Amino acid sequence: MFKYYEYIVKKNHEEAVKWFQKAANQGDVYSKYSVYSHYSLGCMYQEGKGVDQDLNEAVRLYTLAADQGNAPAQYNLGWMYENVRGVNESFQKAARWYRLAVDQGHVEEQNALELTI
Repeated sequence: MFKYYEYIVKKNHEEAVKWFQKAANQGDVYSKYSVYSHYSLGCMYQEGKGVDQDLNEAVRLYTLAADQGNAPAQYNLGWMYENVRGVNESFQKAARWYRLAVDQGHVEEQNALELTI
């Protein structure tokens, strides 16, 4: 399960994607490994590392993780709504996702939240 870390450290993004997809496709979307894998794959699709950049897929994957309470995914979704990346601009949705991350104690997102309200 943690094999993908080896590939991340060595910067083999294609191999890391393979292992994240394997973890994400375990069938249990509530698994902490699945949630983290959705978030990590979202980052890779957003940045085009190991895969072709696909902002719509990044949003889909972040949403899967964010809906399960992953604060970094919530922040990234807020950022994508605020900066119109793979979604239509929506400061309301950006503020919602930022607020969820802040409510979990991720105070660094507080500045982003304040800018959207």
